[in-house]
Amino acid sequence: MMRDAYAHRQQHPPLLESMEIVIALVLMAVCWFAWYVARERFYFTNRQIAELACYLAIGVMAVAGSAILIAIARSRREKQWPHPPMVVPRKRDEQFTSEAWKQDAVVLGYDIHGKPWYWPDRVRAMQGIVLGMTGSGISRNCAIRTMGRMLGKARDWNFIREVPRVKSVKVDARNRLVTDADERALLPACPRPLRDVLTIMLDSGMRNGEVARMRLEHISWEGAFYFNLKGKSRKARRVVPLSDRVIVILRTIQQEQEGGIEGWVFPSEKSRSGHIELSGIEHMFRKIARTLGIPDVLKLYCARHTFGAVAMAETRNPGLVKEVMGHESLSTTMVYLHPETAQIKNVIDRRNEQKDLGFRTATKTATAVQREGCDQP
Repeated sequence: MMRDAYAHRQQHPPLLESMEIVIALVLMAVCWFAWYVARERFYFTNRQIAELACYLAIGVMAVAGSAILIAIARSRREKQWPHPPMVVPRKRDEQFTSEAWKQDAVVLGYDIHGKPWYWPDRVRAMQGIVLGMTGSGISRNCAIRTMGRMLGKARDWNFIREVPRVKSVKVDARNRLVTDADERALLPACPRPLRDVLTIMLDSGMRNGEVARMRLEHISWEGAFYFNLKGKSRKARRVVPLSDRVIVILRTIQQEQEGGIEGWVFPSEKSRSGHIELSGIEHMFRKIARTLGIPDVLKLYCARHTFGAVAMAETRNPGLVKEVMGHESLSTTMVYLHPETAQIKNVIDRRNEQKDLGFRTATKTATAVQREGCDQP
């Protein structure tokens, strides 16, 4: 009968298979070799060898202890409560501040390890939009929805228990149209590139962000269209027809850029993206519109709505307008189908004339008054 020790050999490995025994034997061999070299080659006495061994042991312990303290210093600071006050040298603080400015941020503070907290401008702007301190209602609602999705992920990952509800901001519909009078007043008053952006939006229906990101290499001069590569949605990747007025504007811009065939249509050296930013363009538009006495309800984006309304009224083809404007849903395009109230007025006037109720319509009354004025000597 075989013993259990032989049946389960892996539970009792030989001494030479144990790593601790092997390491101990190697260390003993190294120490013996060092003692032999010091004794036979350098002619040290046993007392001198013991003294050198003590110095070596003290040095190794000092280095190992220092390394251990440095390795666990972070965890020790985190476990210590209350945390000791953090003192940051002035030169180091200036260095962090300059690095923050290069990243378009500010130093909000320091953690317990002396690492700076950078507060980027884009995060600060988004937080201001969510808190209602800046931005339009539509931008604030977009930021609120983004924050809701982030909190939902945090709940799914068990970082928080529930997602707090943040009420959306009531936004007025951007259905104000740019009338002919508004266009005649705005275009001469707007400087470039705002005048060019407004004209392109009126004639092509592109979004203001899409116009700001236009590139010369995406323009087809022969076909008179622009290929929009990306935008708000998947349908934003589309072909946009260009009117003769827009072609003239783009040709002028190309000549000003020394006949370049690629690059931004509206470049900007001050912008990190390389092209003009929407914030400055929209602020300038609102300032000029107020100067002209145009109400605040008219936004730069209303130029796109004007194009949609005109295209729908002239073509009566919702599918075509949907593709040109880059809508994902046909219901979004149907918003631009405005009712023809003039037709209803004409129907009511004809009905009243047929009834012959003893009064004249407003149109007939005005015509009769004009005739009476002409008949008088």
